[in-house]
Amino acid sequence: MPITIELRKKNPPPGVDLGSGWMKVVALGVRRRKPVLNRIGRIPLAVGDMDKGEKAADRLAELWRQLGVRERGVVSAMTGHAVIVKKVVVAADAAADMERFLAKEAKQYIPFDLQDVYIDHQRLGPGPSEGTVDVLLVASKKREVDERVQILTKAGLEVRVVDVDAFALNNCFEFNYPELIERPHYLLDIGGQLSVFCVVWNKQLVFHRELSLGGHQLTDRLAKLLNRSRTECEKLKINGPGELPTTEQAVVVDELEDLLVSWAGEIRRLIGFYLGSVPEAKPAETMYLAGGGSLLAGLPARLSRELELDVQYIDPWRMLEPDPELFDAAYLRTVGPQYAVAAGLALREAIP
Repeated sequence: MPITIELRKKNPPPGVDLGSGWMKVVALGVRRRKPVLNRIGRIPLAVGDMDKGEKAADRLAELWRQLGVRERGVVSAMTGHAVIVKKVVVAADAAADMERFLAKEAKQYIPFDLQDVYIDHQRLGPGPSEGTVDVLLVASKKREVDERVQILTKAGLEVRVVDVDAFALNNCFEFNYPELIERPHYLLDIGGQLSVFCVVWNKQLVFHRELSLGGHQLTDRLAKLLNRSRTECEKLKINGPGELPTTEQAVVVDELEDLLVSWAGEIRRLIGFYLGSVPEAKPAETMYLAGGGSLLAGLPARLSRELELDVQYIDPWRMLEPDPELFDAAYLRTVGPQYAVAAGLALREAIP
């Protein structure tokens, strides 16, 4: 549930993306009323670390010290599987008092005991008929939100806002590609275990779904087939199999091809569902990739071929103009997609 607190510090709160494989931080400053990039950092997590709050908190506190970030207030997010998001049409008079409306009607939209969830809402604009309003409802189980907040708190941080990763991804895209907002675009954030597919159009998240695919699938398959460590296989995914013996190279190429064909099939089905379920839906011509799992060697070209779409990596620094004396441009390009959600979180209160 978003908890907004009035900011009294000059710099906006950093964005903290608590992923399954990495924790990422983006800290922004403000110069001439525009956000600028101050710090970025990431730290890996061992399998199961996110289930052990103390371990994850220690890792995050270590990253904070390494980065030298002064701000302690942060914005973080829940992942797609932990959140329910629904757009509903509400009578205008009921929308004027959403607290009362939710107390009476939320049960028909939220398939959980309402005492066990945090609920928030946002008005999107006029509804499809006169006298109605489109409202976005967001709910997440209290236990999962509290566990995530506890990790941040134990790391010595103060949680200003708990957002949703799909919304942060939309914020990152909207800020960095303002010239594209009038046309629909697909966004795909590929994590270690789960991915989030979004359709953004006219400054709105018009469709989003979670996908049970992620970079760990390929890592685990390669580790088993090649009898190598997961760390070695992570490097193979990013750098390609060029240094392996010929027979092992073939194994990597075949596994990657099989996996990407499977991923493309799932994405294709979601696109079809979006086109068939969202009123006045239009297909996008371009899909932007984000997340650590998107950094597989040759992934954009393979997905482009399978989906017959223009596939590119999102650039979360495109409109931030990083200081060349502080950041290496080549490094920022390389790791940029992994920071898209964290950048979107940091931008939440950095934009006037």
